[in-house]
Amino acid sequence: MELPLTRDALESRLEYLEEVNRFTIDALEMAASLGDFQSSLQNLDEPHAILKEMGSRIKRLIPFDVIAFYIVEEATSDFYPGDVQPSDQRDEIKQEVEFLIDNGTFAWALRENRAVLISTRDFQRKLVLHAMTTVARIRGMFVGMLPVEESNIPGVSIALLSIILLNSANALESFELYRMIQNARDRLEIRVKERTIELAQTNEKMQIEIAERRRTEEALRKSEERFRELYHNAPVGYHELDIEGRITSVNRTEWEMMGYTHDEMLGQPIWTFSSEEETARQQVLALLAGMSPSTRDREHTIRRKDGTVFPVLIEDRLLRNEEGRIMGIRSTIQDITERKEAEEKMLSLQEQLRQSQKMEAVGRLAGGIAHDFNNLLTVVHGHCEISLLQLQGDNPLREDIVEIKKAADRAANLTRQLLAFSRRQIMEMKVLDPNSLLRELEKMLRRVMGEDIELVTVLDDHLGKIKMDPGQMEQVVLNLAINARDAMPSGGTFILETTNVHLDEAYARTHISVEPGHYVMLSVTDTGSGMSPQVKERLFEPFFTTKEKGKGTGLGLSTVYGIMKQSGGNIWVYSEPGHGTTFRIYMPRVDQEADSLSRRDDTVSMLYGNETILLAEDEPSVRGLAARVLRNQGYKVLEAVDGGEALQIASRHKERIDLLLTDVVMPQMGGKELFDQLKPLRPHLKVLFTSGYTENAIVHQGELAPGVAFLQKPFSPIFLTHKVREILDQ
Repeated sequence: MELPLTRDALESRLEYLEEVNRFTIDALEMAASLGDFQSSLQNLDEPHAILKEMGSRIKRLIPFDVIAFYIVEEATSDFYPGDVQPSDQRDEIKQEVEFLIDNGTFAWALRENRAVLISTRDFQRKLVLHAMTTVARIRGMFVGMLPVEESNIPGVSIALLSIILLNSANALESFELYRMIQNARDRLEIRVKERTIELAQTNEKMQIEIAERRRTEEALRKSEERFRELYHNAPVGYHELDIEGRITSVNRTEWEMMGYTHDEMLGQPIWTFSSEEETARQQVLALLAGMSPSTRDREHTIRRKDGTVFPVLIEDRLLRNEEGRIMGIRSTIQDITERKEAEEKMLSLQEQLRQSQKMEAVGRLAGGIAHDFNNLLTVVHGHCEISLLQLQGDNPLREDIVEIKKAADRAANLTRQLLAFSRRQIMEMKVLDPNSLLRELEKMLRRVMGEDIELVTVLDDHLGKIKMDPGQMEQVVLNLAINARDAMPSGGTFILETTNVHLDEAYARTHISVEPGHYVMLSVTDTGSGMSPQVKERLFEPFFTTKEKGKGTGLGLSTVYGIMKQSGGNIWVYSEPGHGTTFRIYMPRVDQEADSLSRRDDTVSMLYGNETILLAEDEPSVRGLAARVLRNQGYKVLEAVDGGEALQIASRHKERIDLLLTDVVMPQMGGKELFDQLKPLRPHLKVLFTSGYTENAIVHQGELAPGVAFLQKPFSPIFLTHKVREILDQ
């Protein structure tokens, strides 16, 4: 049997246990000193009560109308409403949160780990989002709703809100652990008293104490293991540096993020892992020397072991000893690659929207100019044609009139291009096989390209059909071919490619005005000089050109842009200086058989008739020209300056009126309304509408309504007589 302990040994042991007891009591008093709020949290016995207390504190701090706490479900990582105050707002706040989760704002707020202020879906109120996090993990998200006028929250209130949420997250995190500590504390106090008495007892009781100590050590070891696990599995990287800037500690998250092992990073200067090594070295050494303050949310670029780089967000904290001397740095590092990519996508969409709005504004201006100009060109072109028909071949005036007519033709072509850009052309939509159209154009394209440029076609044998005006489709291909030819003055390769594509939701989110679905893509590629970003930005603007003066109007690509937009398609350009250019055209695919296409009759003689025509046109010069041409061809013409006068003439005229020839846009009463009022009175009356552009009642998105006869301004006298005869003979 072992000898009993001596008096000195017993007193020493007693002093040791009393020291342990004092240490435990001091630790508990320090936890209790966190303040009234922490004390109130510790007195609560369930998570729901903690949330209620937290809500009460927050409402006293900031006047929220509604507050909600969304808690993370550990098993699924989903969020569920832990508490909503007042409870009758649960459905409304749920809809707002689901919307924020769907559009990624919730995830962004979690990454920010601070209070963020955003608008509700209807922009009538403001929402404050703040992650509820502990050092180890995310516990949930606080959502507060308040009126817009109350949304200017003082910074100190936001800071106090962050403290409340941090303390509450820790309270939720340590709820059960705290209860265990309380129980352990009670047991420990009892055991200390027991051990004080038992010190004088037998060696057998001493062995029991030793066993208890071993159990305590095992619990401490397990606690340290849990800490290491939390440290290494944290959602952000952690490292500590010594006074020389060398890594003394690094967690698994960081070394795996950078592609190294623990041993490869330990002891290395932190700047050796930076893509800007010298700059990083100077920053770290300045921080360690006390020459610059600790930094929060510093963006930096890190180089992985494989040489790739990625952006990170770094937060530094200086480590000091008891005398306040700097001993090193503790830093967190967070990979922000996804956030940067999201910011770049947002900037791209904003630029696309700005460009689209600019093009729309220029288009409206161009369409208005073209509308008025078409009336003038109708008169100029018409009188030139009449004069040429009346003058002998040797008349010296013929040459002058021919030149005037040529100038009018060029001006008419310009107005057509302006109307195409402004999306106000009349379109005759047909179901087309793009491959067939390209094969028919191939011979013309080879002449356009010349001998120095190789034409390559890669056509999908199973290509779908599209719905588009065939003439405008040809215009698109021809304009792109001319643009490619001018980009390759020394020769090169011109590639036409067709294929079926499906544009998904992800593509639509990054390309403004694109709807997800099935499309036919036409790709036009050249190996020319390419273009700079500055040129690409203005590429589709009317009258913008990089060609020499006199070698281009600057309307070719703007015409292509307008045609594609009016036809329901999209066009995107990809180009870099010195690497050629690719235009990609996307047209919605249709599941219909291709229409048969017929060529226009280009006869040059004017046709005759003897029917009665009611002519309604508010532009005197256009009205006079049309009346003169029709009377010369044998028709009886009744002239009206607008719809109201046309109704009066029709009511007074007792004989048959065979055709109403009317402008669509007129003061007081337009052509469509005029015909609608005349038709019940004269059931056999036929109608031919005229207009300079499509913004009127007889077309829908540029496409003529079924059964509508239309004559586009500017029109020639010959084509006028042919169109009139065609309608009357139907």
